Amino acid sequence: MRAAAIFGCVSFFCAFARAQSVSTGTPRAAAPSTAAKWTPPRSRPYWLKTYNLTPHRVTWTVTLSLRDFDRDAGRVAALVVENGGVLAAKPSGFVSDRRAKQSQLVFSAPHARAERALKKLGALGRVSRPVVGVVGEAIPEAEVARKIDRLLKERTEHAAELRKMPQIRAAVDEILESLFRAQQAAQDDERTVRVDLLVRQL
Repeated sequence: MRAAAIFGCVSFFCAFARAQSVSTGTPRAAAPSTAAKWTPPRSRPYWLKTYNLTPHRVTWTVTLSLRDFDRDAGRVAALVVENGGVLAAKPSGFVSDRRAKQSQLVFSAPHARAERALKKLGALGRVSRPVVGVVGEAIPEAEVARKIDRLLKERTEHAAELRKMPQIRAAVDEILESLFRAQQAAQDDERTVRVDLLVRQL
């Protein structure tokens, strides 16, 4: 028995070929055709589903209220870096107003390190609870992983059949390539959090 993914592709191409074929016999009145209206049934899962690879980013907006801005503002960037944060620019490149006693800092870090950095910054004053924002759409990593497992398994089990169908094999490989890219993008998204930090006087 053909694997579902392969069978679906074969059925589609066979039906498409029948719909496009032209009779070479004696011309006759054309019967009403439904070929143009026919669409292949959508299987579950939908193998040709595309995933948005635009980075899905989680942002935390946090306010750090320093007990002594003049003394400690310069220590904030160093503490962030010491605890695994990666600054979006050099410390001198961030907006800062000494007279208003306010400055901004942006850094990225894995979730656990971002939490640790904020905890360390709490020694300088008061850290607000992060306001969480999301940019983009998360890739359903479990769904992608299941598709990859099924396609790899069926490609191995039906290797002999696929060698006789090079176009179908190429289509399967292209689907797998797309799924691997989506899986990598999903894993990259989970690794980091962007922290927008407002630093001010308590």
